[in-house]
Amino acid sequence: MFSAKVVVFLAAVSLCYGAPNAILGKHQLNIQNAVDAKIEDYPFVVSVQVCFWNGCEHYCGGIIINENWILTAVRCIENHPTIAVGATDLHSNDTVFVEAVTAIVHPDFSEGCKDVIELSYCDWSKSTISGPNDLALIKLATPLTFNDKVQAAKLPTQGQEFTGKAVVTGYSYTRDNSVNTLKAAADLELISNTDCVKRVNIFYPDQDEFDTEGNMCTLGENSNICYADFGSPVSQDGTVIGIATWYVYPCSSKGAPNVSGPNDLALIKLATPLTFNDKVQAAKLPTQGQEFTGKAVVTGYSYTRDNSVNTLKAAADLELISNTDCVKRVNIFYPDQDEFDTEGNMCTLGETSNICYADFGSPVSQDGTVIGIATWYVYPCSSKGAPNVYTKLSHYADWIAQTVAAN
Repeated sequence: MFSAKVVVFLAAVSLCYGAPNAILGKHQLNIQNAVDAKIEDYPFVVSVQVCFWNGCEHYCGGIIINENWILTAVRCIENHPTIAVGATDLHSNDTVFVEAVTAIVHPDFSEGCKDVIELSYCDWSKSTISGPNDLALIKLATPLTFNDKVQAAKLPTQGQEFTGKAVVTGYSYTRDNSVNTLKAAADLELISNTDCVKRVNIFYPDQDEFDTEGNMCTLGENSNICYADFGSPVSQDGTVIGIATWYVYPCSSKGAPNVSGPNDLALIKLATPLTFNDKVQAAKLPTQGQEFTGKAVVTGYSYTRDNSVNTLKAAADLELISNTDCVKRVNIFYPDQDEFDTEGNMCTLGETSNICYADFGSPVSQDGTVIGIATWYVYPCSSKGAPNVYTKLSHYADWIAQTVAAN
């Protein structure tokens, strides 16, 4: 995904991308450069959806095993999913929704995963980015009715090997959930795991935990999978040979990603003014062009998938590093990152602490002055030697002051 070529990881019935393929407005979060597809041609494809008070939306892909079971990737099952089947366009009247009652994680996926009634839970700090055994089965509350748009997938036999071209199929998805139509990318070449591991190590050095038995990979000239494609099937001549489980981040990259800004900054005006007290105060900001070195602290609220823990946390072992050093480190993970904005970004390096997805926008401070806000990190967020990237507030101090004053 970081080059014009992409590797896809497929695990057991599972998958890999980049060089191999590893997140969201109206930006597309799924298969890049795909073409329209019809559900009649891929009747085994389903949409794994998460539901809120105002409706459901596409979250992952999956495949039909039989009338009662759906196969998908582990990360797709933690939010008590609903399954949508039988439609080329998920917003059409053809869509049939079926509730899930149980989800079962492959027993060898991770010691951090456990099956519980009605859903499964994973501690992702105890799993690796490429599996192994990234598989989960979802049992449906009511059996599916098979027709020309709903059919069980044809699966490979134990140990069967595949070479040549493959097709990945999944639903398009935008942040505002406005487009949910079936897409297919047919320019994927199955590559050897030896080649795949070499390509993975370009982006994620020393990825020695890559499972060469349970994973398989594809390489695409123009097509990449993306975040909303996890669980989507890869097929060859009508046989589903893998499901999407991992890719190189970001999914739309060709050559070098523009993952670090520039100018990643926004101001929010409140409906009513805050009342300041000992727990609510304005941040002290740097002056225009002010530079900082030494230690820094990033602060943000803890977040769990079930939203059960939301307490304030701080990481104090972060060292401010030069942008020259930062670019070198970024290029270890994402080669040829020549669009890195050295004026508007700043970076830290932590011995044990890294920011993660729910930390975007969180402040990094030094001696009481907020000097940056978290905007980007190397995926996965536990990567050792990877820098954390922030918007450098001293580069935007005048803009912040002028904009707030004028509005």
